[in-house]
Amino acid sequence: MDHKIPNYILTHRKRWALTQKELAGLLGAKSETQVSRWERSKRKPSLRVVLASQVIFGETPDSMFPLLFSEIEESVMHRAYKLYTSLAGSTSKKSKRKLKLLEDVLRRAIAPRPSRRTKSEPTGQKVPCGVAIW
Repeated sequence: MDHKIPNYILTHRKRWALTQKELAGLLGAKSETQVSRWERSKRKPSLRVVLASQVIFGETPDSMFPLLFSEIEESVMHRAYKLYTSLAGSTSKKSKRKLKLLEDVLRRAIAPRPSRRTKSEPTGQKVPCGVAIW
């Protein structure tokens, strides 16, 4: 299994003419070696690095680290679907609130990303109950 996580750290660093050492300082990294490892996808960035990248470059985490985001999104959606199916048919107030949240979560899984959507595309789709997404 390939553990490389493609990202756009190198692209943005070069666009802004930053050295690895300068970017390491901005990200709060100990050395430029860490930046090199993230750029070459040898290491997954921490949440702190992901969020700092957004602050520095003004790009959202899903656009800076698309594969990492997709991996996390897929696993969360899978767990959300499992919880949704386990709660389906429950009539308590708390269960209904949970189901509403999970429907919203699952709806986002099938909706086009706002940054990639064209004007003619819909903003989302209704989650079909009982239909497996995976």
